[in-house]
Amino acid sequence: MSETTIVHYNSTSWVVYPIQTGTNDSSVRLLISHPYHPDNHMYVECLIEILTLIIQKKYSEQQLSQEVEQLLERERQIFFLLLKGYSNQEIADEFVLSKHTIKNHINHVFQKLDVKRRSQLIAKFSHLL
Repeated sequence: MSETTIVHYNSTSWVVYPIQTGTNDSSVRLLISHPYHPDNHMYVECLIEILTLIIQKKYSEQQLSQEVEQLLERERQIFFLLLKGYSNQEIADEFVLSKHTIKNHINHVFQKLDVKRRSQLIAKFSHLL
């Protein structure tokens, strides 16, 4: 979490928490503030930390979902079968295509989603299951 600041407004002091949420090149800043009081400051800080983790996870999942949307329809179908653990032969049987054609589709999926192997794909996109 970035540096907090205290802002004074009228007779109340507010603590402002900038929360950095982002993946790769993109980022979003969310400012959360609450009236400052020394007795509850640590409690609120813990709540802000939890909220930060939730926001970052949701933002990351949305970014990954957008990556999947770039796939062509057939690639997306194969992508979901890969996530479910299907072998190349099982995918070929499912679509009545050759294993060679399936390998080509899988290579395109890997390139577009920036992964090198199935285990990376599953680790990166398991939240879509």
